[in-house]
Amino acid sequence: MIPSLRFHNTFSICAGNELSAAINTAGELFIWGAIRVSLDLSFSVTNTRGNYFYQNSKGAITLPNGQHYFRVPTRLFSPTSNVKVLSATCGENHILVISTTGALYAWGVNEGCQLGTTSHTANIIGAPIRINLPQSRRVVRVAAGSMHSFAIDSVGDVWSWGLNLRGQAGIDIGEGGYGEVIETPRRVPTMCKGSPILAGSCVVDIACGEFHSVFLLDDGRVFTCGAYDSGQLGFGPGHILTSVNKVYHPRVRVGIAIPREVRFSFPSSGRERIVGIEADSRRSMAWTESHLFVWGMGNVGELGLGPNVDEVFQPTLVDLAGWKPVQVSCGGQHTLALLTKN
Repeated sequence: MIPSLRFHNTFSICAGNELSAAINTAGELFIWGAIRVSLDLSFSVTNTRGNYFYQNSKGAITLPNGQHYFRVPTRLFSPTSNVKVLSATCGENHILVISTTGALYAWGVNEGCQLGTTSHTANIIGAPIRINLPQSRRVVRVAAGSMHSFAIDSVGDVWSWGLNLRGQAGIDIGEGGYGEVIETPRRVPTMCKGSPILAGSCVVDIACGEFHSVFLLDDGRVFTCGAYDSGQLGFGPGHILTSVNKVYHPRVRVGIAIPREVRFSFPSSGRERIVGIEADSRRSMAWTESHLFVWGMGNVGELGLGPNVDEVFQPTLVDLAGWKPVQVSCGGQHTLALLTKN
């Protein structure tokens, strides 16, 4: 138990690389730990405003208290600030927060524009800033990857921003590489309400890995985009080779920029509805009320498929020994699953 949060009626938590956050029922946000610049990138990417250079640098950013970290949970948003927090999510080194009015706030490392702003000249933002969607759209859900971010608005449209070198933001890079970095929130056309491939459905949840993204629709279908070097998109090795909408980049391996549907083979007759998704690094997971599917890289056993399976390229059932999945969460190199016998 964290003593300083004992009497705060915490109802939601999230964690990044070295940062943790908690929200209580009064809409107060508490954070502790550090947001650290620890990128392992040494190339530059070009966009409409010039070059963003990524250096292999390390160091904690300065937080609102003037220090590089919070040793104990520290209140950041409180009712007196006129902002009540509804939910929060952490990327590797940035955090996104939604208020009860649907406003979006962000702070942390911004070297890939994962905070969705170009109004700050610094690549590191140590205090929350307001991020506005076009047309003053109200945000209902957010997701954060290593250096890219998503938001779902109240209309059902999906917005993305940040690093898109491998198509992980769901937007085609296009001629000249103009989409390598999505500087500010931009609609993801294929995942917005009314898109032909959604067939009347809408996106209700998004999970992000390091360079890929997973989308869950309200009808239980799953779409993925981004890097597929370890099978994390779930399309299977043969299907990948004939795929269109590929991203070919001179400095990285290929990816798929336009989200495509993942196919599942269910053990029982008929189709089960996917109710949850999760992703981290180079693996993805999805589950129904009865079964758990995994795909991607698992070289230290994080796929749950046994010690001899390092990588799978399509959704594969995990043997839960009669138990049923309730929730699944991925860490850097491990997986937790909450199961029930009911």
